[in-house]
Amino acid sequence: MTPQIQFKEAVLLHQQGRLVEAEKLYRQIMAAAPDNFAVRYMFALMRFHQKNNAEALELIEEAVKRNGASADALALYGALLHGAGRREEALASLDAAIAIKPDDASCWYNRGLALRSLSRFADALDSQT
Repeated sequence: MTPQIQFKEAVLLHQQGRLVEAEKLYRQIMAAAPDNFAVRYMFALMRFHQKNNAEALELIEEAVKRNGASADALALYGALLHGAGRREEALASLDAAIAIKPDDASCWYNRGLALRSLSRFADALDSQT
């Protein structure tokens, strides 16, 4: 089975909630193709939804190194950084995501949370106008 077919199967398993099987395939693909951005992003997203934020952060950090132009990956990275208390880095990642995808409401919401946690209330208000 090619990595592309394995990836499609892993995503399908992930969407079906068959997470143990999806994880096995994600790990196999990462072992065979360590530079694969998509598998790292999807595995990070799965871990995030499972509340395994430490592993999700490691995975998304590697994914962003491979593709820093993905607004979705940057947004997830920002949310995970914020949760890890790395608020300045979170804000930078969210700003990068917004630069790519300015109409993404979740990015703006998470940016507001990061600004609030940095006590930058005026900046949070200014960014809404």
